[in-house]
Amino acid sequence: MEVEVAGFDTSGPASGAVYNPQLHELYYFWDFDEEYTFTAPDNLADGHTSSGVGYGPVVTHTYRTSGTYNVSCLVVEPASGKSTTANLQITVGNSDTAFPGIRTVFVSPSSNFADAPAGARLAVDINQAFDMFAGNDRIPTRVMLNRGETYPFAGRNFGMNDGTSLPSTHIVAGPGSATNPIIDMAGSFDWNDKSTSGSGTDKDFVWQNIDFKGPWDSVTETGSNVTGFNHFDRSPRVHLFDGCSFDGLDIAIYAASNDPNIAHRFIALNDCSVTNWRSYGLLYAVGVGLSLVGTKVACHPQASAGGPQDGKHNNQGPLRFHRGERLIISNCDFFNRIGWSHVGSYQSIQPCLRQNVAGDPGFFSTIQATSLEAGAGILEYTVEEGLTSGPINALVEKCYLLGNHQTWAGVRSQMGGVTIRNNVIVFPGAARDATILNPAGFIEMMYLAGGIPETYSAPIKFYNNTLVNLMQDSDYFNYPSALTEAIVASQFSDVFVGNNVIHQPNLSVPVNSDGPLETSPVLWEARDLGYRTRSVKIISATATPANTVASYAPLVGSRALGGAVSGDVAHDDFYGNTRPPHPSRGAHEISKS
Repeated sequence: MEVEVAGFDTSGPASGAVYNPQLHELYYFWDFDEEYTFTAPDNLADGHTSSGVGYGPVVTHTYRTSGTYNVSCLVVEPASGKSTTANLQITVGNSDTAFPGIRTVFVSPSSNFADAPAGARLAVDINQAFDMFAGNDRIPTRVMLNRGETYPFAGRNFGMNDGTSLPSTHIVAGPGSATNPIIDMAGSFDWNDKSTSGSGTDKDFVWQNIDFKGPWDSVTETGSNVTGFNHFDRSPRVHLFDGCSFDGLDIAIYAASNDPNIAHRFIALNDCSVTNWRSYGLLYAVGVGLSLVGTKVACHPQASAGGPQDGKHNNQGPLRFHRGERLIISNCDFFNRIGWSHVGSYQSIQPCLRQNVAGDPGFFSTIQATSLEAGAGILEYTVEEGLTSGPINALVEKCYLLGNHQTWAGVRSQMGGVTIRNNVIVFPGAARDATILNPAGFIEMMYLAGGIPETYSAPIKFYNNTLVNLMQDSDYFNYPSALTEAIVASQFSDVFVGNNVIHQPNLSVPVNSDGPLETSPVLWEARDLGYRTRSVKIISATATPANTVASYAPLVGSRALGGAVSGDVAHDDFYGNTRPPHPSRGAHEISKS
């Protein structure tokens, strides 16, 4: 869902420009009129686990219960004081009505059909179920998998000919409270719909409450290589996964194609879990976009650090996104400890999110209310190799970015058009190896020659963030130094950095004038246990120390309270609360304690 705005003082993009001020300067607060608690994420701040609200100009929400819902979006322009609310009514139908008995196939490998809907067709194998309605039949169909059972799956390619093409299909867990159905993946679900019965561009696929289990073990680095879902030419228009898990796969979902007809594709994960992968958690290469809401994409906490690039083992991070139009992330939980680049004696840990934007200008990304823990640049906007850079519209808001013993920066970008506000960025007190680069700044804007002029003129805004460095002098490999607030290449011409809280208390020359800050309670414990390879046990000195993850909100006596007196100031805070007339610096107003 997105909202179009008019009547505000903030204008849209200038003629021929990509940067859209309305995406950055206006604030959007959504109420979806349906609320449930996300269960997949483990590490999220209080207030970030509810499905009922959303932030930003573009959002997604998955409705789980039939009924009529009144969606509202409040739009606020702080500079003028103007605001307005848009409303939308959405009706969600009943799935049993949409899929009567004859349009439902109930599957049970043990022939336990006690929970099958009346009139449903019966099958003992998933492929047998697909065979029942493959071909020219264009009527949407439901496949229901009996709970508490495991379903062997050797692989299938959908749509290569008329006999394998499917209509819009929902694959869901059956009724009851037993465990989710487990699909034992020995092969992939491949979409390459070239059948004459109609391309995948008019089809929707939904998977709900299904667990996909692959053969890879990232701790022992044993097992075989199976991708969960391969989306090639003319894959489904919308592919939704709700309440699903992916474990032990090479890549959970790989979306790639050079077919221009693929421009329709949108993939959404809601309240899902992805872990224990062999190369990437998710790899999205082309299409309209990808949405992750209430989803955990976290490598195994004891996974080995990884091997060489290109088809080896444990060598990539949770998500790589490129050549897509939109990336929508909210209420998610990311973690990575693996990578491929051999830097001295260590493998270099990959970022949580690699947004390798192609040379096509116009990419939009919104990352809201999400936690990210990784090395390198925890979150990166970089140009795909061999292409030139263009401006983007990227928002990073209300996120918790936690580094590790290899982190260089919280956010790194080679393109202008980035707004970073209301985030907490923490460098833990972990020892760093002499062959890994020392961290330099909390954010880094890097110059890449050859971009179009707007790449460097589009605004960069970094404000109302809480920036914490817990390293001691001994944690640096050559010289102790306070981290720079922001490192920005001189080629970027429109930059605002301000109203941030900076706290580096453990250096021999501490930076702590914004204290006191809240260091308890601990919000959650970091996952990074320290560096580990197949031949080296975990190096405990490189582990993120216990009790690192706190709010670092200002306490009484902090000069940050009421200290945002000039420049850009966020309208709300880390929790989405409206700031008072005398707003504070940093991501939070006063501590809740």
